[in-house]
Amino acid sequence: MATLHRFYVAAPLAGGEVALPREIAHQISTVLRLRPGDPVVLFDGSGGEWTAELVSAGRDRASARLLEHQRPQREPGLHVTLCHALLKADKFEWVLQKGTELGVAAFRPLVTRRTVAAGAAPAATGNGLAGETGGGPAERRASGAKLARWRRIVVEAAEQSGRCVVPEIAAPCPLPAALDDAPSSVLLWEEERVSPFDAVLAGAAAAGGGRVRLLVGPEGGFDPEEVQLALVAGVQTATLGPRVLRSETAALAALALALVPGAPPGPGALPRRHDGGGQSGR
Repeated sequence: MATLHRFYVAAPLAGGEVALPREIAHQISTVLRLRPGDPVVLFDGSGGEWTAELVSAGRDRASARLLEHQRPQREPGLHVTLCHALLKADKFEWVLQKGTELGVAAFRPLVTRRTVAAGAAPAATGNGLAGETGGGPAERRASGAKLARWRRIVVEAAEQSGRCVVPEIAAPCPLPAALDDAPSSVLLWEEERVSPFDAVLAGAAAAGGGRVRLLVGPEGGFDPEEVQLALVAGVQTATLGPRVLRSETAALAALALALVPGAPPGPGALPRRHDGGGQSGR
């Protein structure tokens, strides 16, 4: 059976014939070599998708006729915002891609004291946004280009994975700005020895009404003062086990436990497991 290609269209889809954006037209005609009459799936991020038939498929222009609307249940029961410290470009983009595939609802990149990412120096105080805030037009253009690239990555991952929504992605912010909903926040910390992730997640999900923020540090982990700031704000720390994981590994392991089919999605449904040990951010 031929692959049924999926495309995200930013404009609302409501039936009839729709003109497709130029970049989709190029992909359809030049990359995939689809032709009029070929079936595709279109979605606008509202939670549903349309089966459609291509009417035209030119290099610069294409259109499709919407045929049938469906609302498949592919989103996890738990709404997770991943607040991940910036990493080197390839690693951070990998987290965005795989996090989208796993079901992350939103991404909120962080700049922390130990953040060292392409184009950004470590934040000296944790109160400013190193490499992202302020600056002249060139810096703002660079930041805008980075956000646009991240957006393309999550869109493509949503298309590939069969999701009907596209995760939100915010501009990078300092850690204190991500502590405004602390009771439903979980921070993975390599120094945590007592609180297993599954039990902490269940409590946070209950406190947040099924909405959780997961905080993951950069290479080198969170600074001790940052962890203390989070604890004072009411954030709970958690461990994934006795081994120290790299930041990107810890994030994806935690997301898999929380979001993949078979992982209990609702508040209070996660079993308690005592395995102790350290955690992430290396």
